[in-house]
Amino acid sequence: MKIIILTYLLISLISPTLSAQCEVNKLTSLLYSSDVHDRINAAQRIADCNLEELIPLLEERYYDENYLYAAHRILFALAKLDAENLEKITLDFIGNVDNLTLITPDDPLGSKVYATQILFNLNNYSTIDYIFQIVDRDRPEFNPLTIFLLIEFLSDNELIRYRNYAKTELENYLNTDEDYVTRSLVLDRLAASYGTQIIDLILDKVYNEQEWILRSTALKSLLNINYENSRSVFYERLQDDPNRDVRWEIADSVLCHWGEPQDLKEILNYYPNEPDPVVKKDMQYYSTRVFIPPKPEGLSYNDLFFRLISYMDELFQYGWIENEETRDYYAQRLTETYELIEETSEIGEACTIINEQLLPKAEQDLKEKLITTEGYKFLHYYTIYIKEEIEKEFGSCQ
Repeated sequence: MKIIILTYLLISLISPTLSAQCEVNKLTSLLYSSDVHDRINAAQRIADCNLEELIPLLEERYYDENYLYAAHRILFALAKLDAENLEKITLDFIGNVDNLTLITPDDPLGSKVYATQILFNLNNYSTIDYIFQIVDRDRPEFNPLTIFLLIEFLSDNELIRYRNYAKTELENYLNTDEDYVTRSLVLDRLAASYGTQIIDLILDKVYNEQEWILRSTALKSLLNINYENSRSVFYERLQDDPNRDVRWEIADSVLCHWGEPQDLKEILNYYPNEPDPVVKKDMQYYSTRVFIPPKPEGLSYNDLFFRLISYMDELFQYGWIENEETRDYYAQRLTETYELIEETSEIGEACTIINEQLLPKAEQDLKEKLITTEGYKFLHYYTIYIKEEIEKEFGSCQ
């Protein structure tokens, strides 16, 4: 009971304060306060409260403002509220920045660059030179806004002629010891824009970067750009990367992205030697109990037939199929099923083989230990994927 009463009292005390944060009359008064900090606070709260009805007052107050940071915050509020006169006010702001009074931590050039970003969003690129100026001034340790604008150069068609300029500056930034989260974003965007053209840079981060999050981003980039040797890089880094989180992500990617028999075998061979006990346990649990072979994208039932048939020798070699007789049974039934569809374009008999022979046989062989859990997963799920693709093309496979 005491807890309930206390909670009620706290809500009673706090709620008026919270509602007052967006009180129009109060914020109007603050906006016209003689204290610059009140005006800054008012502009921020008007934006946060989405008080569009105060846009005319913000515009009026902007033109009377003498302090750069306060004018900057008013411009921010107008941009957030999507003011109708935003483009004109932004251009006026840029033209007047050097006449305004500075207070810590004002940066006149930084304010011009912020305003330039607003103009970019309005498809106005007339003040782009301020970006070049701040790049020249700060190179290579850029602030986040400069980074985001350089990234925009990579994809904005209106800025295409500056693409290589941005690429060079961003690559140089990657080699600093600046914030690793921002550098990860830069690497991701460069990879998305240039793909294998920057493969040397990506691989350098995979092998030599000290920050593990950046190494993780580099590895993911290899997958995103479809680098042909990604699998071998992942296998190698699974053994050698010093960070437990990266090793876990590698194992997860190997199984989720590729998920073929060789990939599962790689993880099963590796996890007993994983030095971190928590990661070791998670790898073991996922690979032995949770893992399901992913369905390959874009493959027809024909392709899936051929892939599963091609797995038979591999499953046998790994000991996931107990003997040659069991291996041959599956290979023969799969081949027979495929040929029935190709020769007759009828799926009735083929579906019977799938439903009454292949799928039940895998269940029975697992119980009798003629196949292991690993072998079962590929035999069972790929047969299901084949059946799904048959049904997609021919109708229900009953």
